[in-house]
Parts: sequence; structure tokens; C-alpha cells
Amino acid sequence: CRIGTLDLAGATARRVSLPGCVIDELVVSRAELDEVDLRGASLDRIEGVQDLAGAIICAEQLLDVAPALARAAGITIGPWPV
Repeated sequence: CRIGTLDLAGATARRVSLPGCVIDELVVSRAELDEVDLRGASLDRIEGVQDLAGAIICAEQLLDVAPALARAAGITIGPWPV
């Protein structure tokens, strides 16, 4: 499946699975997620990464969203010290 924008802003989502879906934009601002399984989905952009609690992602997706999660947590990612 292909989803342009999956807008879950402010929604409550439980036991959702989207394997094989291409999602251009996932909006989860103020969402309440419970067992929202995003493994196997292609996520191009996530709005509201600070509200991903309750989602299930794979390690590869974690690497993709890590910079945005760090920004949301106030963590600065810098180069390796020389």
C-alpha cells in the first residue's frame, strides 16, 4: 500500500500494523499509540517523533529517526572529537 500522509495527530491508535506500506509522512503529534507496529513500513518523514511512545520500529528505522529523536530530547549530535 502507499499512503501519502497518515495523520494520527491527537488520535488513539491501538494494535495497528502496516507491513510493506510506503508512508510519505507520518504525523503522530499528541497521539496515543499502543502496539502500533511500523516494522516493515517505509517512513519518509515523521512529524511529532517525541510522541512515538507505544510504536514498534526495527533497528534500521531507529537509525533513520535517531537524529530527530535526539533533537526532540535536546541532544546535540556533534562530530567525533579529534
